[in-house]
Amino acid sequence: VINEIVIGRKSYISIENMHGEINKYAFAYLTVLEAINLPDSVETVCERAFYGCTAVESIKVGASADTSNIKLIETYAFADNTNASFVAIYAKDGNDCEIKTFAFENCGSASSTAGTLEIGIGIKTIGDSAFKSMTKLTEIKYRAKACDDKATGNNVFYNAGIDKSGITLTIATCVTEVPAYLFCPTGSNSNRPNIVTLNFAGYSDNTSICEEIGTFAFAYCDAITSNIEIPNSVVTIGEYAFAYCSSTQAIIIGNATNMSNIRTI
Repeated sequence: VINEIVIGRKSYISIENMHGEINKYAFAYLTVLEAINLPDSVETVCERAFYGCTAVESIKVGASADTSNIKLIETYAFADNTNASFVAIYAKDGNDCEIKTFAFENCGSASSTAGTLEIGIGIKTIGDSAFKSMTKLTEIKYRAKACDDKATGNNVFYNAGIDKSGITLTIATCVTEVPAYLFCPTGSNSNRPNIVTLNFAGYSDNTSICEEIGTFAFAYCDAITSNIEIPNSVVTIGEYAFAYCSSTQAIIIGNATNMSNIRTI
């Protein structure tokens, strides 16, 4: 059931009792649309389903991190929603959700509002350039429990946050591993995300369950000025995980005696 509700000049689409998928180009270029809220029952958002909805201010895929059944977000599904300053992709634990290439490219890039991105616990695969040129980001809440590693040149967070004062990146307590190269999009400091603060939630109270930080995970994030505090739970830090983070004050390893494998960082 699809209902359009118009309040003044604002336009929303509420999708209820929908199971399965939202088809290709279903709402593409719908420039009066200002909010997208998808129910937990949606499992697939097809290619360019909401492409170019330039008035959209917020995107929520699923109602909550505990109940959303989303499993696949196709190429360019929400790309060029240039005023979407809030993007939340909820996927419940065990969904193995895949976000394909360019799925959210340019989201929020024309907005005057500082941007927030939430990446849910059940997201397993993030395609190249998935969040490319989300230039107004100031906050990333990363909750993907065990996302697949990336390779150099992935461009996932290419130029993220460059038009604002900097991104606060929080790695949630539910994350067991930070993927290789995820926040190192180009293999150099060119077009890297403008992360100024990196927080591992649960560092101070030992509630983090993160065990591994992948190879080159944060390499070339040379805008980070905060201390980087690594939780006691971490046992492996991959090679060059924090290489060329030249502006950080210190890397504080919670309990080095727990680490079975620490490479050149």
